[in-house]
Amino acid sequence: MLILLGFEIFLRLYSFGAPAVLRYFAYDPSELYFSNLREFVPNNPILFWKLKSNVNTYYKGAKFSTNEDGFRSQYTLSDFYNIKKEKMAVFGRSITMGTGVEFEENWIEIVAKNYPQKAIYNFSISGYTFVQIEKLIYAILENHQFDTVIIPIFVAEWNVSIAKIPPFSTENFFERHIKAEHFFQKFFLYHFLKEKFQFYQSTYLATDWMFLNSNKIDKKKYIHLASLLPRVITFLNRRHVKTTFVFLPRPDFTKHESDEMLKSEISKWLNGYSGVNVIDASNLLVPFNKGIFPGDLHPDKKIHHEIARQVRLE
Repeated sequence: MLILLGFEIFLRLYSFGAPAVLRYFAYDPSELYFSNLREFVPNNPILFWKLKSNVNTYYKGAKFSTNEDGFRSQYTLSDFYNIKKEKMAVFGRSITMGTGVEFEENWIEIVAKNYPQKAIYNFSISGYTFVQIEKLIYAILENHQFDTVIIPIFVAEWNVSIAKIPPFSTENFFERHIKAEHFFQKFFLYHFLKEKFQFYQSTYLATDWMFLNSNKIDKKKYIHLASLLPRVITFLNRRHVKTTFVFLPRPDFTKHESDEMLKSEISKWLNGYSGVNVIDASNLLVPFNKGIFPGDLHPDKKIHHEIARQVRLE
């Protein structure tokens, strides 16, 4: 036990220094859906949960705040009624929300600084499935006008099928697993060992983009991104909204040739739609020592700056 405790302290000191030990709860490494930063959305079986509004705290070692709408964005939706700039909305997940980095070090905020003539609202939420993102896009765009929507995706997730996932309900998952995993998630050592030995205690982490509440979703209709995105693109085109997809870097040590072939195929497929643009920032690698801490491969601020540079170039 003393050895494990010593290793936990070492990982905290190595990653963030003394503050991670002295201010333990400010450096809680739990995934967002296991943290106290989210709240359940009553009577909404699709979104299910969201970020709390007007939060001002720390998350994974970085200052973390949300606006009155419950998003990590410098604007609020009420601001956009008076803004005369080109309006852009970003719908992503953990990397684009800026997990583990300061607000101004997030790649989308770095891009925003370079384009002052554009107003960019970041609707990204860590841990959201793509079905949740899809429904969030519908909910926002049905009530607010944007000129461009940016959707970051990972190439490797293109053909992952929900049919391979055993059916169960989200509610049952939280009842069965939240106590054990919620406890272990609070330790850097847990994340280090999980990444080192590639084990995942919960099915939720393994499914990633797939929507878990399968008893309320037609699995023939929600298979993988290739079947989801046409609906989103069609919806945005009908509202005369331009769509930009950004291929984000894979959190890995090496490049995958299969990803390169798939990326070319996906780019060709997406470019077949009118009003769609594709930006490739996926060639950046996120090595083990570039994550926000050992065991968490969310990119650090240096990688965020590289992503922003790649996006600006294209």
